[in-house]
Amino acid sequence: MSDLFAVVRQIDLMAHMEKQNCTIEHAGTTRRANPCPLCGHKDCCTLYPQDNTYKCFSCDSAGDIINFERAQNGHESNLAAAKALAKHYNIDTEDPKPPKGAKPPKNTSKNNKPADTGPTGPDLDPKRAAQVRRFAADLFHKTLMEDPDALKYQTKKRGHSAYTLGQHLIGRGNPGILRHAEDAGVTPQELCEVGLVRKRG
Repeated sequence: MSDLFAVVRQIDLMAHMEKQNCTIEHAGTTRRANPCPLCGHKDCCTLYPQDNTYKCFSCDSAGDIINFERAQNGHESNLAAAKALAKHYNIDTEDPKPPKGAKPPKNTSKNNKPADTGPTGPDLDPKRAAQVRRFAADLFHKTLMEDPDALKYQTKKRGHSAYTLGQHLIGRGNPGILRHAEDAGVTPQELCEVGLVRKRG
């Protein structure tokens, strides 16, 4: 079934989510699905078009389209989720072929040659990208915990416990992120690469 998994993972996750009655918004080099099709919360579900993956920072669901399908419909395994997607997109499970509008694997073009990364330079190293996102998550969590009104909203109205807030690093935006990033050795370009800020103009 490895071929089935490979083919199903080429289904455009962003287009698939648009069918879930959520709006796709630009957020730097990433996109945001509003509301999250899984938990219904807003401004928390980030899509990574280059990887064809997602991450919700509210319900903590993450992965590719198979992970999304499994989380949304409660399949008992990734194989069951892949077969459900194959049925939905009329993919033959015995001889799987990518559906119309499928996304080629990352860093490859449709003729299997390395994709041109363009004039903006190479993608951010995955390990460094994770470090940048962790910096932001810690900053936003600290910002939330130091804001009484925001903390009250999360605990009283949303019903989150202090443990949940800390476990999932729930936070709120910080307008001083560029200053904090400089202090932490994170560049504005790195923030752009992971979709945390946008260039003006």
